[in-house]
Amino acid sequence: MQDYSFLITAGSVGRILGGIIHYTFKYPPNKRYLIAIFVYFSVEIMSASMLYLPYLLMVGISFIVGLLSVTSYNIRMTATQVYIPAHMRGRVNSVQGLLWNIGAIFGAILMGGIAEYSSLDYRFIMLLAAIVSVGAIILIPVRMKHEFKKIYNADI
Repeated sequence: MQDYSFLITAGSVGRILGGIIHYTFKYPPNKRYLIAIFVYFSVEIMSASMLYLPYLLMVGISFIVGLLSVTSYNIRMTATQVYIPAHMRGRVNSVQGLLWNIGAIFGAILMGGIAEYSSLDYRFIMLLAAIVSVGAIILIPVRMKHEFKKIYNADI
């Protein structure tokens, strides 16, 4: 259990450091879309491979995933604040949060069901989940590049 605690702590420390970085530095508006896409793919690839690596590398990757996750969250929130009219921001943020949580709950139930009722290795199940996520990244923000760039790269 202690090993798991260190792993989770590394991710939390990464998120804290990521928050400090975002408070200190401003990403160039014309690069936000590319940064977000890089982060989306990096987080999925690292998360998928983490369970196949030695523990110390897992801790390091957990830290990096935490750091990068704050980046993608802040880029999305900045885009919402800049692009969405003021009277709609609360609604858009609420719906976005609701959809994220529904997806997380559905995904956890689905992955838990697969793990419980199949003979697949847990690591392989997580790899499959990451493949689905990468597919979603390709189908939505990459395929709709021009629309996402317009929103993500809006200047403050």
